[in-house]
Amino acid sequence: MKIFIHAHYYLPKTLAGAEKFLHEIAKYLQANKHEVIASVDEDAEYEYDGIRVMCNQKSGYYDWADAIITHLNHAGTAIQLGRENNKPVFHLLHNNDPAHELFESPANNFIIYNSEYLRRELMLSLPSIVAYPPTDYAFWKSGIDHYYCQYITLVNVCREKGGKFIQRLANAMPQYKFLGVKGGYNDQVIQINRHRNIQFLSQQPDMRFVYNMTRIVIMPSRYESWGMVASEAMASGIPVICSDTPGLRENCGDAAIYCEPVTAPYYLTAVQPYREAIESLADRDYYNELVTRGMRRSKPNDLHKILQFMEQQITPGREPEEPKKKPYREDDTGEEEIILPYPNAPDDDDDDEIKEKEERPAEIKEKQQIIKPGRARIIKKKNPVTEKNRQH
Repeated sequence: MKIFIHAHYYLPKTLAGAEKFLHEIAKYLQANKHEVIASVDEDAEYEYDGIRVMCNQKSGYYDWADAIITHLNHAGTAIQLGRENNKPVFHLLHNNDPAHELFESPANNFIIYNSEYLRRELMLSLPSIVAYPPTDYAFWKSGIDHYYCQYITLVNVCREKGGKFIQRLANAMPQYKFLGVKGGYNDQVIQINRHRNIQFLSQQPDMRFVYNMTRIVIMPSRYESWGMVASEAMASGIPVICSDTPGLRENCGDAAIYCEPVTAPYYLTAVQPYREAIESLADRDYYNELVTRGMRRSKPNDLHKILQFMEQQITPGREPEEPKKKPYREDDTGEEEIILPYPNAPDDDDDDEIKEKEERPAEIKEKQQIIKPGRARIIKKKNPVTEKNRQH
Protein backbone atom coordinates (compact mmCIF):
# COMPACT_ATOMS: atom_id res chain seq x y z
CA MET A 1 0.00 0.00 0.00
CA LYS A 2 0.93 3.63 -0.49
CA ILE A 3 -0.04 5.64 2.60
CA PHE A 4 -0.31 9.42 2.76
CA ILE A 5 -0.37 11.01 6.24
CA HIS A 6 -2.16 14.37 6.20
CA ALA A 7 -1.15 16.09 9.45
CA HIS A 8 -0.64 19.60 10.78
CA TYR A 9 2.46 18.78 12.89
CA TYR A 10 4.95 15.94 12.99
CA LEU A 11 8.00 14.89 14.96
CA PRO A 12 10.45 16.25 15.95
CA LYS A 13 8.98 19.76 15.99
CA THR A 14 5.96 18.75 18.05
CA LEU A 15 6.69 16.03 20.62
CA ALA A 16 3.14 15.47 21.86
CA GLY A 17 1.41 12.15 22.44
CA ALA A 18 -0.76 12.39 19.31
CA GLU A 19 2.23 13.01 17.07
CA LYS A 20 4.22 10.22 18.74
CA PHE A 21 1.36 7.77 18.17
CA LEU A 22 1.02 8.85 14.53
CA HIS A 23 4.75 8.39 13.96
CA GLU A 24 4.75 4.90 15.49
CA ILE A 25 1.96 3.94 13.06
CA ALA A 26 3.98 5.35 10.15
CA LYS A 27 7.12 3.44 11.20
CA TYR A 28 5.19 0.19 11.61
CA LEU A 29 3.54 0.48 8.20
CA GLN A 30 6.85 1.23 6.54
CA ALA A 31 8.55 -1.66 8.34
CA ASN A 32 5.88 -3.92 6.83
CA LYS A 33 6.82 -2.90 3.27
CA HIS A 34 4.27 -0.13 2.77
CA GLU A 35 5.33 3.24 1.35
CA VAL A 36 4.61 6.15 3.69
CA ILE A 37 4.79 9.92 3.05
CA ALA A 38 3.66 12.59 5.53
CA SER A 39 2.67 16.21 4.91
CA VAL A 40 2.74 19.02 7.49
CA ASP A 41 1.79 22.70 7.71
CA GLU A 42 5.27 24.14 7.71
CA ASP A 43 7.78 25.32 5.19
CA ALA A 44 10.14 22.38 5.49
CA GLU A 45 10.94 19.10 3.81
CA TYR A 46 12.89 16.47 5.68
CA GLU A 47 13.19 12.84 6.67
CA TYR A 48 12.63 11.80 10.26
CA ASP A 49 13.38 8.32 11.53
CA GLY A 50 12.98 6.93 8.01
CA ILE A 51 9.69 8.75 7.27
CA ARG A 52 9.68 11.30 4.45
CA VAL A 53 7.93 14.53 5.52
CA MET A 54 6.73 17.04 2.90
CA CYS A 55 5.50 20.61 3.31
CA ASN A 56 1.88 21.43 2.49
CA GLN A 57 1.49 18.68 -0.10
CA LYS A 58 -2.11 17.51 -0.37
CA SER A 59 -4.00 17.04 -3.61
CA GLY A 60 -1.19 15.38 -5.58
CA TYR A 61 -0.57 12.79 -2.90
CA TYR A 62 -4.26 11.99 -2.49
CA ASP A 63 -4.18 10.84 -6.11
CA TRP A 64 -0.96 8.88 -5.46
CA ALA A 65 -2.03 7.13 -2.24
CA ASP A 66 -4.04 3.99 -1.67
CA ALA A 67 -5.16 5.27 1.73
CA ILE A 68 -5.03 8.43 3.85
CA ILE A 69 -4.32 8.73 7.58
CA THR A 70 -5.20 11.97 9.32
CA HIS A 71 -6.05 13.40 12.75
CA LEU A 72 -6.96 16.53 14.67
CA ASN A 73 -6.90 19.78 12.65
CA HIS A 74 -7.04 18.35 9.12
CA ALA A 75 -9.80 15.77 9.51
CA GLY A 76 -12.42 17.91 7.72
CA THR A 77 -10.12 18.67 4.77
CA ALA A 78 -9.14 15.01 4.53
CA ILE A 79 -12.79 13.96 4.32
CA GLN A 80 -13.36 16.37 1.44
CA LEU A 81 -10.19 15.46 -0.49
CA GLY A 82 -10.75 11.76 0.13
CA ARG A 83 -14.22 12.06 -1.38
CA GLU A 84 -12.93 13.98 -4.40
CA ASN A 85 -10.19 11.41 -5.04
CA ASN A 86 -12.23 8.35 -4.03
CA LYS A 87 -9.71 7.32 -1.38
CA PRO A 88 -10.34 5.74 2.04
CA VAL A 89 -9.53 8.03 4.97
CA PHE A 90 -8.51 6.65 8.38
CA HIS A 91 -9.01 9.04 11.29
CA LEU A 92 -6.84 8.67 14.39
CA LEU A 93 -8.95 10.07 17.25
CA HIS A 94 -7.35 11.39 20.46
CA ASN A 95 -10.19 13.39 22.07
CA ASN A 96 -13.96 13.71 22.35
CA ASP A 97 -14.26 16.69 19.99
CA PRO A 98 -13.57 15.33 16.49
CA ALA A 99 -14.37 16.98 13.18
CA HIS A 100 -18.13 17.55 12.99
CA GLU A 101 -18.23 15.96 9.53
CA LEU A 102 -17.56 12.57 11.11
CA PHE A 103 -20.97 12.65 12.81
CA GLU A 104 -22.53 12.71 9.31
CA SER A 105 -21.05 9.23 8.65
CA PRO A 106 -19.25 10.05 5.40
CA ALA A 107 -18.67 7.05 3.14
CA ASN A 108 -15.19 5.53 2.89
CA ASN A 109 -14.08 6.97 6.27
CA PHE A 110 -12.83 4.82 9.14
CA ILE A 111 -12.05 5.43 12.81
CA ILE A 112 -9.12 4.42 15.00
CA TYR A 113 -9.92 5.27 18.64
CA ASN A 114 -7.08 5.51 21.14
CA SER A 115 -9.18 4.06 23.99
CA GLU A 116 -12.38 2.15 24.70
CA TYR A 117 -13.57 5.17 26.68
CA LEU A 118 -13.37 7.36 23.58
CA ARG A 119 -15.27 4.81 21.50
CA ARG A 120 -18.08 4.71 24.09
CA GLU A 121 -18.08 8.50 24.40
CA LEU A 122 -18.41 9.21 20.66
CA MET A 123 -20.11 6.10 19.22
CA LEU A 124 -19.58 7.27 15.64
CA SER A 125 -21.51 5.29 13.04
CA LEU A 126 -18.43 4.38 11.05
CA PRO A 127 -16.30 1.21 10.88
CA SER A 128 -13.81 1.42 13.74
CA ILE A 129 -11.28 -0.24 15.98
CA VAL A 130 -9.62 0.64 19.29
CA ALA A 131 -5.82 0.65 19.25
CA TYR A 132 -3.86 1.72 22.32
CA PRO A 133 -0.83 3.98 21.84
CA PRO A 134 2.21 1.68 22.12
CA THR A 135 4.61 1.86 25.06
CA ASP A 136 7.69 -0.36 25.04
CA TYR A 137 8.37 -1.09 28.70
CA ALA A 138 11.84 -2.44 27.91
CA PHE A 139 12.77 0.88 26.30
CA TRP A 140 11.71 2.95 29.32
CA LYS A 141 13.10 0.69 32.05
CA SER A 142 16.11 2.45 33.56
CA GLY A 143 17.11 0.43 36.62
CA ILE A 144 16.94 3.65 38.68
CA ASP A 145 15.31 3.65 42.10
CA HIS A 146 13.10 6.69 41.54
CA TYR A 147 12.22 6.88 45.23
CA TYR A 148 15.49 8.77 45.71
CA CYS A 149 15.09 11.10 42.71
CA GLN A 150 14.33 14.72 43.52
CA TYR A 151 11.61 16.05 41.21
CA ILE A 152 7.82 15.95 41.13
CA THR A 153 7.24 16.36 37.41
CA LEU A 154 4.51 17.80 35.19
CA VAL A 155 4.86 17.28 31.43
CA ASN A 156 3.27 20.01 29.28
CA VAL A 157 2.83 23.12 31.41
CA CYS A 158 -0.12 24.56 29.52
CA ARG A 159 -3.11 25.56 31.66
CA GLU A 160 -5.21 22.64 30.43
CA LYS A 161 -2.62 20.15 31.72
CA GLY A 162 -1.97 21.94 35.04
CA GLY A 163 0.53 24.67 34.22
CA LYS A 164 -1.08 27.14 36.62
CA PHE A 165 -1.95 24.52 39.21
CA ILE A 166 1.68 23.41 39.66
CA GLN A 167 2.46 26.97 40.77
CA ARG A 168 -0.09 26.69 43.58
CA LEU A 169 1.04 23.21 44.52
CA ALA A 170 4.72 24.18 44.66
CA ASN A 171 3.91 27.19 46.84
CA ALA A 172 2.02 24.91 49.23
CA MET A 173 4.91 22.41 49.38
CA PRO A 174 8.15 24.44 49.56
CA GLN A 175 10.09 21.45 50.90
CA TYR A 176 9.73 19.64 47.54
CA LYS A 177 11.27 20.33 44.15
CA PHE A 178 9.07 20.48 41.06
CA LEU A 179 9.92 20.16 37.37
CA GLY A 180 7.80 21.50 34.51
CA VAL A 181 8.48 20.29 30.97
CA LYS A 182 7.28 22.39 28.06
CA GLY A 183 4.72 20.71 25.81
CA GLY A 184 4.20 20.72 22.08
CA TYR A 185 0.96 22.69 21.93
CA ASN A 186 -1.05 25.45 23.66
CA ASP A 187 0.41 28.40 25.56
CA GLN A 188 2.92 27.28 28.17
CA VAL A 189 2.85 28.73 31.70
CA ILE A 190 6.51 29.49 32.34
CA GLN A 191 6.84 31.68 35.42
CA ILE A 192 8.53 31.84 38.77
CA ASN A 193 6.73 30.99 41.97
CA ARG A 194 7.02 32.30 45.50
CA HIS A 195 9.48 29.69 46.78
CA ARG A 196 11.44 29.26 43.55
CA ASN A 197 11.12 25.48 43.83
CA ILE A 198 10.05 24.91 40.21
CA GLN A 199 12.48 24.48 37.35
CA PHE A 200 11.52 24.20 33.69
CA LEU A 201 12.76 22.18 30.74
CA SER A 202 12.21 22.72 27.04
CA GLN A 203 10.63 19.96 24.94
CA GLN A 204 12.78 16.86 25.19
CA PRO A 205 13.49 14.58 22.21
CA ASP A 206 14.27 11.80 24.68
CA MET A 207 11.98 11.84 27.69
CA ARG A 208 14.19 9.37 29.55
CA PHE A 209 16.30 12.34 30.55
CA VAL A 210 13.27 13.78 32.35
CA TYR A 211 12.10 10.55 33.95
CA ASN A 212 15.60 9.65 35.15
CA MET A 213 15.42 12.53 37.66
CA THR A 214 11.71 12.19 38.50
CA ARG A 215 10.32 10.76 41.72
CA ILE A 216 6.60 11.27 41.03
CA VAL A 217 4.68 12.27 37.89
CA ILE A 218 1.58 14.43 38.33
CA MET A 219 -1.13 14.89 35.69
CA PRO A 220 -3.73 17.39 36.97
CA SER A 221 -5.27 17.60 33.49
CA ARG A 222 -8.74 18.87 32.70
CA TYR A 223 -9.07 16.10 30.12
CA GLU A 224 -7.17 12.98 29.04
CA SER A 225 -8.48 10.32 26.66
CA TRP A 226 -5.50 8.06 27.40
CA GLY A 227 -2.39 9.82 28.77
CA MET A 228 0.85 8.70 27.12
CA VAL A 229 2.87 10.45 29.85
CA ALA A 230 1.25 8.15 32.41
CA SER A 231 2.20 5.11 30.30
CA GLU A 232 5.81 6.27 30.02
CA ALA A 233 6.00 7.02 33.75
CA MET A 234 4.64 3.60 34.75
CA ALA A 235 7.03 1.89 32.34
CA SER A 236 9.88 3.88 33.91
CA GLY A 237 8.95 2.74 37.42
CA ILE A 238 7.50 6.07 38.59
CA PRO A 239 4.21 6.44 40.52
CA VAL A 240 1.52 8.60 38.91
CA ILE A 241 -0.88 11.03 40.61
CA CYS A 242 -3.47 12.13 38.08
CA SER A 243 -6.92 13.45 37.32
CA ASP A 244 -9.76 10.99 37.60
CA THR A 245 -10.71 10.93 33.92
CA PRO A 246 -12.14 7.84 32.17
CA GLY A 247 -9.17 7.68 29.82
CA LEU A 248 -6.59 7.71 32.61
CA ARG A 249 -8.63 5.12 34.53
CA GLU A 250 -8.54 2.84 31.50
CA ASN A 251 -4.81 3.38 31.07
CA CYS A 252 -3.60 3.24 34.67
CA GLY A 253 -6.16 1.04 36.41
CA ASP A 254 -5.14 0.53 40.05
CA ALA A 255 -1.60 1.81 39.43
CA ALA A 256 -2.31 5.53 40.00
CA ILE A 257 -3.59 7.82 42.74
CA TYR A 258 -6.61 9.72 41.42
CA CYS A 259 -7.76 13.25 42.22
CA GLU A 260 -10.57 15.30 40.76
CA PRO A 261 -9.65 17.13 37.50
CA VAL A 262 -8.33 20.60 38.27
CA THR A 263 -10.17 23.62 36.84
CA ALA A 264 -9.25 27.28 37.21
CA PRO A 265 -11.76 28.39 39.90
CA TYR A 266 -10.73 25.52 42.20
CA TYR A 267 -6.93 25.63 42.17
CA LEU A 268 -6.70 26.26 45.92
CA THR A 269 -9.12 23.49 46.98
CA ALA A 270 -7.46 21.06 44.54
CA VAL A 271 -4.07 21.46 46.20
CA GLN A 272 -4.91 19.46 49.35
CA PRO A 273 -5.68 16.10 47.63
CA TYR A 274 -2.45 16.33 45.64
CA ARG A 275 -0.47 17.28 48.75
CA GLU A 276 -1.88 14.27 50.63
CA ALA A 277 -1.14 11.96 47.71
CA ILE A 278 2.45 13.19 47.40
CA GLU A 279 3.06 12.85 51.13
CA SER A 280 1.57 9.34 51.12
CA LEU A 281 4.33 8.27 48.76
CA ALA A 282 6.92 8.92 51.49
CA ASP A 283 5.86 5.45 52.68
CA ARG A 284 8.40 3.24 50.93
CA ASP A 285 6.14 0.18 50.86
CA TYR A 286 3.28 2.15 49.32
CA TYR A 287 5.62 3.71 46.77
CA ASN A 288 6.96 0.30 45.75
CA GLU A 289 3.43 -1.09 45.55
CA LEU A 290 2.41 1.57 43.01
CA VAL A 291 5.60 0.98 41.01
CA THR A 292 4.82 -2.74 40.85
CA ARG A 293 1.23 -2.11 39.80
CA GLY A 294 2.43 0.25 37.09
CA MET A 295 4.79 -2.35 35.68
CA ARG A 296 1.84 -4.73 35.39
CA ARG A 297 -0.03 -2.27 33.16
CA SER A 298 2.08 -3.20 30.14
CA LYS A 299 -0.21 -3.79 27.15
CA PRO A 300 0.21 -5.64 23.85
CA ASN A 301 1.38 -3.59 20.89
CA ASP A 302 -1.76 -2.77 18.88
CA LEU A 303 -0.06 -1.46 15.75
CA HIS A 304 -0.71 -4.74 13.92
CA LYS A 305 -4.44 -4.21 14.49
CA ILE A 306 -4.24 -0.91 12.61
CA LEU A 307 -2.48 -2.52 9.64
CA GLN A 308 -4.99 -5.37 9.48
CA PHE A 309 -7.90 -2.94 9.77
CA MET A 310 -6.56 -0.86 6.88
CA GLU A 311 -5.94 -3.88 4.68
CA GLN A 312 -9.44 -5.21 5.27
CA GLN A 313 -11.11 -1.89 4.49
CA ILE A 314 -9.06 -1.16 1.37
CA THR A 315 -9.65 -4.69 0.00
CA PRO A 316 -12.99 -5.89 1.51
CA GLY A 317 -13.05 -9.59 2.28
CA ARG A 318 -9.29 -9.94 2.09
CA GLU A 319 -7.61 -12.03 4.75
CA PRO A 320 -5.01 -9.79 6.41
CA GLU A 321 -1.38 -10.80 6.10
CA GLU A 322 0.56 -11.76 9.18
CA PRO A 323 2.41 -8.56 10.14
CA LYS A 324 6.16 -8.52 10.24
CA LYS A 325 7.33 -8.66 13.81
CA LYS A 326 9.68 -5.82 14.60
CA PRO A 327 10.67 -4.63 18.08
CA TYR A 328 9.06 -1.33 18.99
CA ARG A 329 11.70 1.30 19.66
CA GLU A 330 11.75 5.04 20.02
CA ASP A 331 14.62 6.95 18.43
CA ASP A 332 17.21 8.70 20.58
CA THR A 333 18.15 11.90 18.76
CA GLY A 334 20.85 12.82 21.27
CA GLU A 335 19.83 16.48 21.29
CA GLU A 336 20.93 18.53 24.26
CA GLU A 337 18.46 19.39 27.01
CA ILE A 338 17.85 22.95 28.25
CA ILE A 339 16.90 24.02 31.77
CA LEU A 340 15.17 27.31 32.38
CA PRO A 341 15.65 28.93 35.83
CA TYR A 342 14.07 32.20 36.90
CA PRO A 343 15.79 34.64 39.27
CA ASN A 344 14.22 37.54 41.15
CA ALA A 345 11.00 35.82 42.15
CA PRO A 346 8.09 38.09 43.10
CA ASP A 347 6.64 38.07 46.61
CA ASP A 348 3.30 36.63 45.53
CA ASP A 349 1.99 34.19 42.93
CA ASP A 350 0.84 36.25 39.97
CA ASP A 351 0.19 35.51 36.31
CA ASP A 352 3.01 37.51 34.76
CA GLU A 353 5.10 35.36 32.50
CA ILE A 354 8.86 35.70 32.73
CA LYS A 355 11.20 35.63 29.74
CA GLU A 356 12.91 32.25 29.51
CA LYS A 357 16.64 31.92 30.20
CA GLU A 358 18.57 28.79 29.40
CA GLU A 359 20.74 26.86 31.81
CA ARG A 360 21.44 23.25 32.64
CA PRO A 361 19.76 21.65 35.67
CA ALA A 362 21.65 21.30 38.94
CA GLU A 363 23.35 17.99 39.61
CA ILE A 364 20.93 15.38 40.81
CA LYS A 365 21.33 14.42 44.47
CA GLU A 366 21.53 10.73 45.28
CA LYS A 367 18.88 10.92 47.96
CA GLN A 368 16.23 13.34 49.09
CA GLN A 369 14.89 13.69 52.57
CA ILE A 370 11.28 12.58 52.66
CA ILE A 371 9.03 14.85 54.72
CA LYS A 372 5.69 14.22 56.41
CA PRO A 373 5.07 10.52 55.79
CA GLY A 374 1.51 9.25 55.74
CA ARG A 375 -1.18 7.73 53.60
CA ALA A 376 -3.33 9.65 51.15
CA ARG A 377 -7.04 9.58 51.66
CA ILE A 378 -9.08 7.53 49.22
CA ILE A 379 -10.44 9.83 46.54
CA LYS A 380 -13.73 8.54 45.19
CA LYS A 381 -14.65 8.81 41.56
CA LYS A 382 -17.33 11.39 40.76
CA ASN A 383 -18.86 12.60 37.51
CA PRO A 384 -16.75 12.00 34.38
CA VAL A 385 -15.24 14.91 32.50
CA THR A 386 -17.73 16.49 30.12
CA GLU A 387 -15.79 19.55 29.03
CA LYS A 388 -15.29 19.61 25.28
CA ASN A 389 -11.88 20.59 24.06
CA ARG A 390 -9.42 20.12 21.28
CA GLN A 391 -6.39 18.98 23.28
CA HIS A 392 -4.53 15.78 22.36
